[in-house]
Amino acid sequence: MITCPARVAVAQGAFVPSIDPTSLPIAMGMLGATVMPHNLYLHSSVVLTRRRPDAESNHRTVRRSIIASAIALNLAWLVNSAIVVTAAGAFGAAGIPIESIEAAHDTLTPLLGTAAAAAFAIALLAAGLSSSTTATLAGQVIIEGFLGIRFGLFIRRLITVVPAIIVIAAGVDAFTILIVSQVALSVQLPFAIIPLVWLTSRRELMGSFSNRRRTTVAAATCGAVIVVLNVWLLGGLIGGG
Repeated sequence: MITCPARVAVAQGAFVPSIDPTSLPIAMGMLGATVMPHNLYLHSSVVLTRRRPDAESNHRTVRRSIIASAIALNLAWLVNSAIVVTAAGAFGAAGIPIESIEAAHDTLTPLLGTAAAAAFAIALLAAGLSSSTTATLAGQVIIEGFLGIRFGLFIRRLITVVPAIIVIAAGVDAFTILIVSQVALSVQLPFAIIPLVWLTSRRELMGSFSNRRRTTVAAATCGAVIVVLNVWLLGGLIGGG
């Protein structure tokens, strides 16, 4: 039986920060999956392709890119929140333990019908295609930008797909790999955010496109919070917590 989650508890969880140590890996995994570190480089590259000769057009492009990124990230947050709330109502309230992606799919059919299970499968397929595409493009941007090495399309796809095929062929649990990969993205976030904030705050480097002071303070604060949470997470994992 499906139970409607308590609206007050949902609102409190959305707007009042509170992290249980046992749920920290999931929370950090959601963060890493939403704000993927390699996509920071990809977004920068996309904005760079729209560069124009005059400063006014470039400022307009930056403003539009900020709006587009804000909309995309907030939509991703809403989707992730909807998944968590729905899972709480469908599985948590019924006391049904879900320990694999296959179990989630199989359990959705008797609880919510075949349409829900089909939607779940389609969403996973779309997410996989989207993430593999952005990862390939981001890898190309990073390798070409930092190393000056250019690969053909086939090689770029192989670099992205082959490791995943090896993991699947080795029989590693997909649910575990999904969580571990998302947590790994979260751990890598500071290594992308800190240089990004430092470089974009330098007026001698960015000119009129440098961050305003409040933007730098807000970004540095977010980066510091992520670092603290990652240290907490890694400390718990190393300590066996």
